[in-house]
Amino acid sequence: MQVFGYGYDGDVYFSNTGAMDLKDKKITWKINEVTINKTKSEYTVMFSLENPNLLSVHMIDRVVDGIKQEDWIAKLRRKTKNSEKQPKRPTAWPSGEFGVRRQSEAATALSKTGH
Repeated sequence: MQVFGYGYDGDVYFSNTGAMDLKDKKITWKINEVTINKTKSEYTVMFSLENPNLLSVHMIDRVVDGIKQEDWIAKLRRKTKNSEKQPKRPTAWPSGEFGVRRQSEAATALSKTGH
């Protein structure tokens, strides 16, 4: 499936496109992104459900303007009535929107725009 999105992180706006693969209990996004400052990035985000209350998010193969970046991982726990105080998120999350459509729909949309 094709994915697309846009948003902002602080005062930097971005847009991205890519592909999503669903397999077993894992979702993988391969993303190409550009910011308002013309910074170009490529990365892969993998989501995996380790158990009903724990989601792992891995960001790998990150390249920003041709420079390889460190891989990144976060584990998100579902808050339950019995859970202890939740730890703070490791980083601030960007705000924005994203969408998903099947490849055949994406091809039709691109052909209508002349791309």
